[in-house]
Amino acid sequence: MRPMAGSSSGGTARAGGASMLVLTSTLALCLLTAADARRGTQSKPAFKLFRTRLIPKIYKFEHCTDREHAFRVANVSTLMNHDGSESVDVFFNILSTIKSVSMMKVGIHRCTGSTSSCETFNNWRFTNNLCDLMQAKRMVWTPYMQMIKPNIKCPIESGPYMMHNVTVDLDMVDRMMPGLSLDKYIWLSECQTFDENRDLFSCFRWTTEAHRVRIKADGILNGLPGRNIMSNLTV
Repeated sequence: MRPMAGSSSGGTARAGGASMLVLTSTLALCLLTAADARRGTQSKPAFKLFRTRLIPKIYKFEHCTDREHAFRVANVSTLMNHDGSESVDVFFNILSTIKSVSMMKVGIHRCTGSTSSCETFNNWRFTNNLCDLMQAKRMVWTPYMQMIKPNIKCPIESGPYMMHNVTVDLDMVDRMMPGLSLDKYIWLSECQTFDENRDLFSCFRWTTEAHRVRIKADGILNGLPGRNIMSNLTV
């Protein structure tokens, strides 16, 4: 993966909100999954129109091991449902307490064919009111922040945390950020956060590939097999 290149920062609360929206969209690419179609059992006429849905598949989610920081992924559990959707439980540990989050950096690379042929897609740097934005109500990221137990807020306390039964609508990401061709690439992403002294606090990475499946009202066609699979990764 290439190092993260130039970055940009906003200067207003509105820019900060847009930053969190981008972050949520980014995480939706890799961390978590979407698809709420329900698989049907009865056949329909062949001439009925089809539509498609994006189903992301997570290949790897891990903390960075090439630098010092206070974030550790302990376990990731993924449940694959009959309709191809997934729900994810993420268990992680924070090793030290910080007063505030001064900056967040997100970098994305997109790869064709394999992860050995990649290019920089974009880099973002967020600095505006991050502690306040984490607790903001009725925002697109609010449900995901509420999934973290115990509640995470500034000051961020050391200890074990988890995100339980998380799902994300990747079709919404496709609508919010059109033209990405999500299903044509493998996406490598990295997120870093920094404490009040601008020292690295957390760093984690993930790899995702999005699959576009053809569906009708009664469920997924030409998609993934209907079965339940629980896979665990312990780091």
